[in-house]
Amino acid sequence: MKTPYLFQRQAIETIRRTHGFILADECGLGKTLTAIEVCKQVRTHTRVLIIAPPALLPQWRLEIEEQDPGVPVAVVNRMPLNFQDLHGYFLMSIYDLSSALVREAVYSVVFDILVVDEAHRIKNRKTKTAGWVKKISAARRLCLTGTPMEKNPADLWSLLNFISPDDFPAYWNFVIRHLVVTAGYFERYVVGGPKDPAAFGQLLQPFMLRRTKAEVAPELPEKIVIEQRVDMLPKQQKLYDTIRRQKDIIVTLENGSQLLIGNALTLLTRLQQVATWPALLEETGVEGSGKLDWLAGFVADHEDEPIVVFTRFRAVAEHVHSIYGGDIVIGGRREITENPKFCVGTIDAMGEGLNFQWAKHAIFMDSHWSTIKMTQAIDRIHRINITEPKNIYFLWSTYEDKLVLDAFNNKMSETELVYYFLHES
Repeated sequence: MKTPYLFQRQAIETIRRTHGFILADECGLGKTLTAIEVCKQVRTHTRVLIIAPPALLPQWRLEIEEQDPGVPVAVVNRMPLNFQDLHGYFLMSIYDLSSALVREAVYSVVFDILVVDEAHRIKNRKTKTAGWVKKISAARRLCLTGTPMEKNPADLWSLLNFISPDDFPAYWNFVIRHLVVTAGYFERYVVGGPKDPAAFGQLLQPFMLRRTKAEVAPELPEKIVIEQRVDMLPKQQKLYDTIRRQKDIIVTLENGSQLLIGNALTLLTRLQQVATWPALLEETGVEGSGKLDWLAGFVADHEDEPIVVFTRFRAVAEHVHSIYGGDIVIGGRREITENPKFCVGTIDAMGEGLNFQWAKHAIFMDSHWSTIKMTQAIDRIHRINITEPKNIYFLWSTYEDKLVLDAFNNKMSETELVYYFLHES
C-alpha cells in the first residue's frame, strides 16, 4: 500500500470538506491514489462509481485492490448491474453510458461518490456524454483531469456545473458575468479570458485545486527537452518540395500518381507524413526516412537504455515495432509487459493512464496539434517517483514540423495553427 505524499494528503483533506471538486493537478502527480484515499474516507454504504476511459480501468482496479483491500471491485462493462443489492467500487467506461439499459441501472441509485477520470472529456456541455454523466445521482462528485481547459476558461463551466450545479446553473450567465465576450465574425460571439483574473481565481478556489510538479515536487529530476533537427533523405526532400509548392487540391507526383489534398489541415498532415515516413502516402515510391534513420542510430547508441517512442501515425508505430519489437500501444492494440526496454505507440493511445517512468528517453517522431494530448503524453514519463532526469526528444525536419511543435510550446489553438500555416508559409 502506498503512503500519500504531503501534497496528496493536503488535497485529500480539501476534497473531503466538499461535495463537489475538480482535482486538476498536473499529469503525473498521483490523482488516482488521491481519489481512492478520498473514497475510503467519505464512503458510507461503500457504493462508489468511477468513470474512466476504457484503457484506464485495469489500472484503477489494481490501484483500488492495493489501496483499499477487501472491498469488492466490479467492472460494469455494459452490463446493467443491480446496484441496489451490491456494494463496493464500480468501474465503467464513459462509453458504457451509451447503453440505455446501463443508464437506467446507474440512474436507479445514489452513489456515495462519483469520480470522473480524464474529466476534460465532458467539458463540451453540448455532448450526450456530458448530459448522461450529469444525470447520475451521487452524494459527492469528483473530477480528475490534468488539463481542465485547453485555452478557453469557458471550458471549465461544464465541469463546474457537474460538481456543483446549484452554484453554476447556466452557461451564459457564467460567461457573461466572468469572461470577456466580443462580437464574432463567423461566430455570433467570441468568448475570451476572465474579466478580472484575480476575482476569477477566487471564484474557482473552493471548487478546484491545480498544482504543478515544480510546486509540489521541486526535488523531481529535471526534464531535458531537445528539439532535434533531422535532415530528410534526398528523395524524401524532393517529394516534400513537390507537395509543398502545389496550390491545387490534386498533386501530381513524379511517378505519375496523384495525391488528393482536401483542405489546409489535410495538407499540413500530408507534409507531416512526408517528413516522418513518406510510405504513409500511397504510391510515392519513397520508402526511406531521415527520422527513421536517426532513430536507428539512437537505438544502437543507447541499446541498454529504455526508450519510449511517440508518433501521431498508427502505421509509423507499427513499422517501428516491426523493427525493434518491444511493447506497442495503438488504438485497439495494447501489448504491454512489466519492464520493457522499448515501447512505441500513438500519442492518442499513450497519452492517458499509462506510466512510462521506467524510460530514460522519450522520442517524438512528430508532434500532435492538440496541446492537451502532447502534454499528457510528455507527462507519461516525467512523473513523481522518478529518480533520474528524463530526456525528451522532439524530431523535426520541415517548417511544418517546427510549426506544430511551436504551436504546442506556445499553446496555440488549432485555428491559430492553421492561420500561421496559411499566412507564414
